[in-house]
Amino acid sequence: MKKIILFALIAFQFSCNSDDSETSQNNTPLGKLIKIETTFTASGETDVVYNSYNYNDSGNLSEINSEIDNTTTFVRYSYNDEGQIWKENLSDGSFREYQYTNGLITSITFSNSDTNIVLINDSNSQLIQSKYYNGSIFLSEKNYTNDSSGNVLSIENGTSLTTYTYDNRNNPLYAAYQNQEFNKTFHVFALVPPTNTTNNIISKSGSFNATLTHTYNTNGFPITTQEVLPNGDIRSVIYTYQE
Repeated sequence: MKKIILFALIAFQFSCNSDDSETSQNNTPLGKLIKIETTFTASGETDVVYNSYNYNDSGNLSEINSEIDNTTTFVRYSYNDEGQIWKENLSDGSFREYQYTNGLITSITFSNSDTNIVLINDSNSQLIQSKYYNGSIFLSEKNYTNDSSGNVLSIENGTSLTTYTYDNRNNPLYAAYQNQEFNKTFHVFALVPPTNTTNNIISKSGSFNATLTHTYNTNGFPITTQEVLPNGDIRSVIYTYQE
């Protein structure tokens, strides 16, 4: 379980729900996300993952370090001339590359496999489909619906369909990848929900079900989150921002 958790959280964190109370750090609007501490409680076992976020001199996210059981891994980002992420370098030596057409990500390739992902965007520049290939052999596809704010409303994958509802608050992960097309691509990967939407998920229903609640600071960013699954498993999150 720990390997699955670590892979999922090194670059992908889940989103949040709405509650008006404030119980933790309360930062200024300029405070960037610098740490997420996630505690998983499942079947009597507890795992804690620490993700730290580092930024370059231009204010762009440059690296995420993830620690679990004293083991640290990382993902490092490279930017193209337009200021968009085009490459992720992972601590195991592998990398992912993002190809752009007219400013939109249209494909993703992997250094350690023949898998490639083709992305289809609509006339509003919203991601509506991802197709998965092993070399030139088609494997599967996912279909997405979105609202006008850029939140993913549904993900359909064959016989699997999950729908999402959102609050109207700020998603710290969307803000960390500010103005990045990269934000639209997180949920194309296996087992990853739409983490980097404009707002925060408050419920998942269908093939995957969960209810999420959290507290906010005065700037409308979450400071704590709790996600409860139907089987009783819990994910608890604490967010830390720059002072």
